[in-house]
Amino acid sequence: MKTALKILAAGLFLLAGCDAALALDTNLAQRIDAEVQTAGMESLPDLTWLQGSTPAVEFRILRNGKAVALSTNVVCRMLISSNLQTGTLYAQVTNVVLTTNATASSMFCQWPTIGTNSAGTGTAAQAWGYLAFFEDAATGTRYWNGSGNLYIEKTTSTGEDGIVWQEVAGTSEIDPIWTAASNRVLYVGDVAAVAYGTGTNEAYRGDWGAAISNAVLTHIADTENPHGVTAESLGALTEEADAGTVAMLRSTAALLIAAPQSPRYASFVPVP
Repeated sequence: MKTALKILAAGLFLLAGCDAALALDTNLAQRIDAEVQTAGMESLPDLTWLQGSTPAVEFRILRNGKAVALSTNVVCRMLISSNLQTGTLYAQVTNVVLTTNATASSMFCQWPTIGTNSAGTGTAAQAWGYLAFFEDAATGTRYWNGSGNLYIEKTTSTGEDGIVWQEVAGTSEIDPIWTAASNRVLYVGDVAAVAYGTGTNEAYRGDWGAAISNAVLTHIADTENPHGVTAESLGALTEEADAGTVAMLRSTAALLIAAPQSPRYASFVPVP
């Protein structure tokens, strides 16, 4: 899911071809109730399509089980992929019809001819994925209302595939980096080139961070006096390290012994 979300956020998708001549019969669209409160990777119901057909999907927005009305600025993008987490091929359509009133709204997405299937090397359709975004062009906001499994059954249809797939080669153009200058996240594709480094508008390399982290963890785990602390460095007095101080103590002791004895010094023991 992370890959698909980031690609959409970076605006790298091309719309899947949707023939404007296709007449949408809203009564034949598969209805999907997209609950705002429980959006998740499999919160939307399974969909099953047939290769060679032209599916239509109705998204109805619910909040706590109640249908809600949407602004006319809002559009719905439906995306499909063979794998929403790691796939490199994606296609999407934008709703062609919005029906709304004071209490409820529905977004109708019409797909062109589906000239592929999800059977792979087998005969049974395997689970692909689909998701829905709702975007308000007036505010520049995007809301995810969940994802679900998509199964496309294999047929002998030879109809022309109307889907336009967008291939994303790697993730170098969509991985975000943080820049200290603006204190914001930008995408590598936003600038001509971003060099590795520790300066303004430079990307901090992961291996540098890992090296520092590993060194800190090693240091924390070392309980055998890693800093080499000695008694002398803490100010302790020893005959070997501070002979002058010991000599001064001996001289003071000699003076005390030579002085008249009193109960005050009766128990004094001179330094040897």
